[in-house]
Amino acid sequence: MTKAVEAPVVEKRKRGRPRKTPIVELPDEIQQIVAEVKLKEIEEEKQAMEDIKEEVRQQHNGGWDFTKEETPMFFDADYSYELTGYRPINKEQGLDFDPSWFTEARETFLRTHHYCAYHRNTKAYADFWNREYERCKNGMTVNGYTITGDNYFFLNYYQLMDLDSAETAGEGRTYIFPNFYVGQYEWFHYVELCKKLRMNACLMKSREVGYSEIDSAIAVNNYNCRRNTINLVVANLSDYLNKTLDKMWKAMSFINDYTDGGFFKLRQVIDKADLKKASTYKIINGQKVETGWMSQIQGIIADKPSKIRGDRTDLLLYEEAGSWPDLTKAFTQADALVGTPGHQWGIRILGGTGGDAGPALEGLRKMYYKPHIYGILPYRHRFTPDGSQVMTAYFMPCFKVLKYRGYTDHRGWTDPEKAKAFYEEKRNLKAEDPKELVVYSAEYCFTAEEAFSLEGDNKFNKSIIADQLASIRLHKQAPRVDDGIISYTYKGSAHTKENISGYLWKHIVAGKVHILEHPVWSDLYKAEHREDGTDYSEMNNLYVAGIDSIDIGQADTSVNTDNPSKFCICIKKRAFGLQEPQYVAYYKDRPDDIREAYKIAMCLATYYKAIINIEATRVSMLTWAKEKGYYKYFMARPKASYPDINKIGKRTVGTPATPAIIDHQTDLIRDYINDSGHTIWFEEMLDELMRYTDENKTHFDIVAAMGMTELADEELGNITPVKVVKEEVVTNKVGYYIDERGYKRWGVIPDTTQNVQVNSEFGERGPRSSDPRAWGME
Repeated sequence: MTKAVEAPVVEKRKRGRPRKTPIVELPDEIQQIVAEVKLKEIEEEKQAMEDIKEEVRQQHNGGWDFTKEETPMFFDADYSYELTGYRPINKEQGLDFDPSWFTEARETFLRTHHYCAYHRNTKAYADFWNREYERCKNGMTVNGYTITGDNYFFLNYYQLMDLDSAETAGEGRTYIFPNFYVGQYEWFHYVELCKKLRMNACLMKSREVGYSEIDSAIAVNNYNCRRNTINLVVANLSDYLNKTLDKMWKAMSFINDYTDGGFFKLRQVIDKADLKKASTYKIINGQKVETGWMSQIQGIIADKPSKIRGDRTDLLLYEEAGSWPDLTKAFTQADALVGTPGHQWGIRILGGTGGDAGPALEGLRKMYYKPHIYGILPYRHRFTPDGSQVMTAYFMPCFKVLKYRGYTDHRGWTDPEKAKAFYEEKRNLKAEDPKELVVYSAEYCFTAEEAFSLEGDNKFNKSIIADQLASIRLHKQAPRVDDGIISYTYKGSAHTKENISGYLWKHIVAGKVHILEHPVWSDLYKAEHREDGTDYSEMNNLYVAGIDSIDIGQADTSVNTDNPSKFCICIKKRAFGLQEPQYVAYYKDRPDDIREAYKIAMCLATYYKAIINIEATRVSMLTWAKEKGYYKYFMARPKASYPDINKIGKRTVGTPATPAIIDHQTDLIRDYINDSGHTIWFEEMLDELMRYTDENKTHFDIVAAMGMTELADEELGNITPVKVVKEEVVTNKVGYYIDERGYKRWGVIPDTTQNVQVNSEFGERGPRSSDPRAWGME
């Protein structure tokens, strides 16, 4: 029997069109919120997927971010490295870490005044010291955490002055073992990774983070626990070298005196103030032969880079690198001491301190921002003004290691927020004295830009300059600067001034002409500013130029000339409508033929229709300009450059470079930076402004050109840019014509156009012409 199946009930469709669902228009604000929420959800989904991938990768790698098989191209303190055993210790990670695991040796010494409880010449004694040698060389691992050999030696066998030991100020401090700090633990692992990868280590740091003591401990540990090592300490001044050597000699005396012979090193052959060697004399076949441990530490005052010479070196320390002129040269000349091309057996370690001042900082700055050029292991971090991630040499801010009580937990981790608040309070006390604040912020720096801020001792606002440099170098947020060459185009084959028909700009990576913005009336400007519907006409007085000239080219420069000046021209767009004044182009070079620089400068100036201010003593360019017909483009001596403005006679071209005028120029530059410094996007220009000093003003060609430019802008004062009126060229026809008396003549055919009289709006009569000069008007 078949079971009946009920048919589904189908509603009868109503006649007519279906009713439309009303469309509700959401307000713009709600739509924007909805869009932002959706975007955030998408980003969270992406981040969740990345977290899952990272978790899977770590599980596959046994919990390491970088395994031994992987070659890390940088060190990042938030990642783990199997190659050195490094694991992060921070607010969320390493909560089970205990530094007391690694300080058993020193705790025993503090309790008993002996490291080893066993008698000499026993197996237990030998086993204990063999273990300590192994730990000082290769580190120690407990519960999955590893400290390097240098860090182990530093904690257990090195002593330094206690900052908190004095009951009252001025009564002296005692020597103690150092505390464990996570910030220092990270630096030790960075150095160890450099050793493993056969690279060099470079550090820019705040004061009071313990770097100089760590430096000394690394060298003494190398000397003490590794046979046949040559350890070289170099500095450009004797004071810097002597302070470091004194710390090393104290550390060596401590381990000789208090390790019950376990780390004792006899220095029978060489024991000098600047060189100590662990060796003894032994008589073999009646001959006195040097033998023993054979490791050594030597100090060299390298006031000239060429003094860094010698045999192969296992460890080369550069002391006070932030105060070292020609640092990059001294670093490069030591290449042969630590390796050969393709193979490096030694390591170079150098560092500088925030608060170092003057042009000597240039070398360390170069090495910090471009570590790969010098074989330095890059460090990835976020110690930047806006927290963005960058790759530089190693940087240690003041809030990474704060040794005062209450800011560091039992693990040795310093809370960065509490430490920042501590230093912010100190900064607020100095806020009434801006110069003092800049100095303090450089010494106890949050960012590298603050640390390098004293490179130039000048009146310019370093905070603004540092922010711009950070945007360009670190955050890559600057507008594009076009590098290339500029030249004239000509109507005919003759390259003369009369045949110039236009300009040709060609982009070249290594070009010496740098343009941020082309003239507002140019096709290139219009192509880059399509959103701006304004069609600008050619204008006079919109752009001004300043030139720091030279009289001879590179081919005529003596080989003995030290760092000769370069030719430089700067182009500045004056305040225009709602647009701020801004430097839009510059050219800096020292070609073999100086006339080449003159040609490029004039081409650039006429391209912008800029009037030029030049130093009065640079007669070579002025003479050349007269010969070539460009003299009219040069400005007469600005009135502000005269001692008495009421006693100005016949004005000549050019501005004298007297101390008073240079001081006025730097005042104008200072004011421009304060008002519009955020519009400067040329890295080389900002770099010179940061490092400029009056003592070395001849080395800052862009700043000198800027000074001339600012004087030119000041001279124009209230003169506003005006549209260029191009005069029409009138050509007269020559041939036979009939004069007014009916005679046939040869010559210039007279114009027979009749002047038509018209009634103007004002009842005036005149020729049919748009040129007011034809009306006899002004």
